[in-house]
Amino acid sequence: MACPLLQEFEPLTDLLVKVPHSIQKGVLMCDITWTCIDVTDHWVVIGTDVGIVYVYSRPRDTVVHQLT
Repeated sequence: MACPLLQEFEPLTDLLVKVPHSIQKGVLMCDITWTCIDVTDHWVVIGTDVGIVYVYSRPRDTVVHQLT
């Protein structure tokens, strides 16, 4: 059985600019790694390895929630 092909239908550059690539923990800077992503017509939800979930609204083109 063939695996389904994952394909990007539009560039995610706008989203990548709005989600930080690192955070400060105490005096140290830590890089953020995306561990999971879920996408619908209106939302993109990104989970990270530092315990933060970002909720991006596609119609508004903005990160609307940062859950910790």
